[in-house]
Amino acid sequence: MLVIRPDLEMVALADGAEDNGRSCERPVDDQATKSVDHGHASQPLRAALVAYDGDKSVEGRAAYARLRLLLRDQPGGADEVIAALSRLVRKMRGKRSKRHRKLLNAERTDFQNQRDRMDDAA
Repeated sequence: MLVIRPDLEMVALADGAEDNGRSCERPVDDQATKSVDHGHASQPLRAALVAYDGDKSVEGRAAYARLRLLLRDQPGGADEVIAALSRLVRKMRGKRSKRHRKLLNAERTDFQNQRDRMDDAA
């Protein structure tokens, strides 16, 4: 298609799964704008806050709502969300079970790995 219409902009949209992210790394996608849909980008954020605050915590739900909107609406919001998750990782040291710390760190890492496809607000 781009051979016929080089003026078109190509967008590679992934749902957040690791395999889908890798499929956007093909040479044909080099010039494409890469993005993860907001619903799937929010999943590791929710999981991270559950690992930190628990599933029924009012504070955790409020933090999730605030960070989810920041991610969706604020240019550079993905960087701010990663910074917030990094602060939680530091605060969690020695305060919660090793399993919860590992879950939070894994979700933060997943978020960082998807970072280059998460700046939709910009």
